[in-house]
Parts: sequence; structure tokens; C-alpha cells
Amino acid sequence: MCSSDPPPRPGAEDVALRRALAEAGEAAPVLDRTWLVAAREDGDPAAWAALRARIAAMEVPVFPLLGRDLLAEGVPAGPAMGRLLGALRDSWLAGGCVATREELRAEARRRFVSGMPD
Repeated sequence: MCSSDPPPRPGAEDVALRRALAEAGEAAPVLDRTWLVAAREDGDPAAWAALRARIAAMEVPVFPLLGRDLLAEGVPAGPAMGRLLGALRDSWLAGGCVATREELRAEARRRFVSGMPD
């Protein structure tokens, strides 16, 4: 989880929670941040507990695309592939970490064919 991202708060949408989990790679850092923020703010302890329960119950999203997927789509290995993979991951995060491998491959094809890897 990027330290510049706002920490989850009670009432956060699932999209934001999935994004936070994907960035952190595991639930523990996201849960830790909720404890820190709750300790600094006045708020309903039950709401914070409910938020932590939601986070703990969620699967940690894993970016489903790999470099070999782009190779299979005809993207040559190199810096452009890395930029395309990064742009696709950014798009996946912005969309709430729900796009499938097939959807991301289709987007990679579209971007590569149109010449806009970023």
C-alpha cells in the first residue's frame, strides 16, 4: 500500500478496499493502518471493527497479467513491454482490481496495435 494513499475508513467502497489490498499485497498492512487512523480519530468503534472485518474477509487481488501474456500477444520484450504492463496494472487498479486476465490481454492487444502502450 502506497503511503500516499488515504487509509481506508468506515464506509469505504469495496473498490477502494480491493485497491488497498492489491497495493499492499496482503491484508495486515491495510488492517494496521485502520488501527492507526482509528486511534487518532474520534469515531464509532463498531464501525472501525466492521471495516476491519470486511478487509479481513476480502481476498487480496493479484494482478493477473504477466510479461509472458504480452509476449503471446506479440509485444516484444523490452522497456515498451514494461511500460505497457505498468499502464495495464494502473488501469486494473483504477478499475477496482476486477478485470480478468482475458480482458487485460484484450486491452494489451488494443493498445499495442494502436501504438499506444501507455
